Amino acid sequence: MNFRRLLILSISFLSVQIATGQIEFNHDKWADLLALAEKDNKIIFVDAYAEWCGPCKMMDRQVFSTSEVGDVFNKNFINAKIDMEKGEGPKLRGEFGVTAYPTLLFVNSSGKVLHKVVGYQTPDKLIQNAELALRKVNQYKEYKEKYDAGERDPGFVLSYIEEMIKAEKPTEKFTNEYLREQKSIDESLKTKIAYSGLESLDSYLYGIIKDKKDFLDQAYGYEAVVEKIYNAASASIETAAMYEEVKIFNQTIDNVLEFGLNPAFCRKLELQYYGTLKDETSYLKTLNEHIKKDGPNVSILSFETFRAFVESPNMRDYSKQIFINDYTENTTLQNYVIGLNLAIGSKDEDFLEKVYQMIQAKNGQNDQDKMRITQFYQKAKQMI
Repeated sequence: MNFRRLLILSISFLSVQIATGQIEFNHDKWADLLALAEKDNKIIFVDAYAEWCGPCKMMDRQVFSTSEVGDVFNKNFINAKIDMEKGEGPKLRGEFGVTAYPTLLFVNSSGKVLHKVVGYQTPDKLIQNAELALRKVNQYKEYKEKYDAGERDPGFVLSYIEEMIKAEKPTEKFTNEYLREQKSIDESLKTKIAYSGLESLDSYLYGIIKDKKDFLDQAYGYEAVVEKIYNAASASIETAAMYEEVKIFNQTIDNVLEFGLNPAFCRKLELQYYGTLKDETSYLKTLNEHIKKDGPNVSILSFETFRAFVESPNMRDYSKQIFINDYTENTTLQNYVIGLNLAIGSKDEDFLEKVYQMIQAKNGQNDQDKMRITQFYQKAKQMI
């Protein structure tokens, strides 16, 4: 039986069905949204709507709730949903020239409208408009031309690296070379440049920033710094596993602890490493420690374990076992979808029925959730 192919089908099902894939809207005041856009260097996407607007409600149900739209907008924009007839709405309606609903605005941190579209948009059309808005602010080519012409000012280079990131260009090699060439740079700027260009922890750049956590937390925010360091560590772990370099693995774990991240992140990295190497014994030891000490989402962890060891009957069964143990206490719609995916991936109809029956027995579901539960079950059954 080709469990890997079934896993691909189940991941596809998971990405479409989990409700958390929808656009996450920020309901802060407009001034706070502008400040956040400035801080995060992002565009604000505004769904300018009215309560009575039928097409607006259709976009809520059919477009904003889809994972493909959510993935694009949550990554690239600060998303705001503003009623143009209440609160700050009337003022913004006049400022932005909103005369029909829905009006979809892409606004920079200065309050300037970069792109505007009126009327109902399909998911594909909305994503196309998002890409158009992003192209209007991506200045990578202009920065590259100036750099190639000899511009080396540290402030310019920092902005250039940020444009490289927006354009999804690799930054670490470029940043390494620049900092090795430039000997007299202000220490704070040097730290920001190294941090911005960092892509892995087994690099020269980490040596520059490793003692600057307090400065970085103040400059970029604690959560952003933790995410950056963890992602860089994950890249190093991937390298270590690919080349079976235990030294890189150990050094990465040491660096994460040295930087002051919670040991829970180390256990997640260890799971990544052992999962890639298909080391079941070490993986299970770390997994049990992670569950005991760190309180992770066990249902999501069960699917990650299943995915890492899809060819192992013992690990597939163990993944379903720890899922059920957690699902008994946390019978949520999201966990239900994860359970369906485990059933699809293992081609296990009995497990599918058990997951379905457990959520049916739960009280307090509204009619919409009940309908979705049945629809997901029927689709999963077809896939098995």
